[in-house]
Amino acid sequence: MVIELPINDYISKYEKSASKAIEIRNVRATIPQNLIVMVRNLKERNLDSKLLDYVLDVIYETIVSRIGEKNSLRLAKAFIKQRKVFESEAGYMTSVNEKMNVRVID
Repeated sequence: MVIELPINDYISKYEKSASKAIEIRNVRATIPQNLIVMVRNLKERNLDSKLLDYVLDVIYETIVSRIGEKNSLRLAKAFIKQRKVFESEAGYMTSVNEKMNVRVID
């Protein structure tokens, strides 16, 4: 099974536009939100925890390996901002916060 995520595209090519109209149409701007929704959907569908951990590890490793780039930090920050996507705070804390955010900060 191959899991391909658009994280590198976001980190290397995303430029925030000053125009809100253009930013709304910017496909790369929605990548963090789509990733967190994907994680939520996988968790809700009771994906095997090893596979879910693997998906989060891929995202984490990509961010950490390119931490010097500003968009890496934007992606990590977006994961914190998107916590409202999860219905319960506990679901977010166990799925994303512990496995991603805390590790990136360390």
